[in-house]
Amino acid sequence: MKLKKILLVSIAASAVAIGMLFTQSCNSGDELSPEEIASLKTKYDSIMVVYENMKVEYAELENTNARNAEDIRVKDSIINAQAKEIRNCLNNGGRSPKLAKKVDELQKQCEDLTKELEALRAENQRLKEENRKAQEDLASADEIINRLNADNAEAKQKLAAARVLLVNDLTATPEKKKCGGKNFKATNKANSVERIHIAGKILPNNVVDPGTKTFYARVAKGSNLVTNAGEEAKAFDMDGVEMLYTIDQDIEFYGQGRAFSMVWRKAENTKLEAGIYTVTLYNNGNEIGKTNFTLK
Repeated sequence: MKLKKILLVSIAASAVAIGMLFTQSCNSGDELSPEEIASLKTKYDSIMVVYENMKVEYAELENTNARNAEDIRVKDSIINAQAKEIRNCLNNGGRSPKLAKKVDELQKQCEDLTKELEALRAENQRLKEENRKAQEDLASADEIINRLNADNAEAKQKLAAARVLLVNDLTATPEKKKCGGKNFKATNKANSVERIHIAGKILPNNVVDPGTKTFYARVAKGSNLVTNAGEEAKAFDMDGVEMLYTIDQDIEFYGQGRAFSMVWRKAENTKLEAGIYTVTLYNNGNEIGKTNFTLK
């Protein structure tokens, strides 16, 4: 619309000034006077100024819509041919009684081209808006997918965590026999220890499949595993890594909370040193509890 207004304003004055002069010459077939030729040249120059401005915009738009751009190229070729013919006529003194009509036709072709450019600009704007909307929709879809993936990952983590048995009140007590009896009592003297009593409570869990659960207890002083002298170290698989342990025990679990206990008995030829001992409890490849005790 802007280009169309420029074109109309630029040529309106010259069109009014020469309109009466051309009427008689075009009808009679006489050659144009110098005044008529000068007026036509002014009108032609005004048209070409607008046309050159349109070509700049056309060059920016022609690659955005192939179908519309092809229509514009056809009109552009026609305008170029008409402009060349008029220019040659003006350079030869304007010896053509149809020169005024040709200038009017050139003006009309430029107006048509202006409309085509406006249509192409509108189409480009529509396509840009559609593309922007598509990008927003895609970004929104990606956001939803990412959120769902995150929720799914979180749900999997929660489910995995829910499938792990939890133990509280875990204790590991070095013990020795009471004098004259079969019962045991706690001791903190390294040379008095006859066994280590590991006990605790499994918390209720309705997600874990019911059945027999194997608990592994690793008793260690620093990095040194506690085993009886000469006993071959035992291991279980923990995420593809062999984890050495001191004692294992099968425990029945059916969802309800329950107490459990495990006992490691020290052989007579096995010696325990003074220091801090760590007891770590495992089930199904997961660490489910840890405690410690100290011997003097």
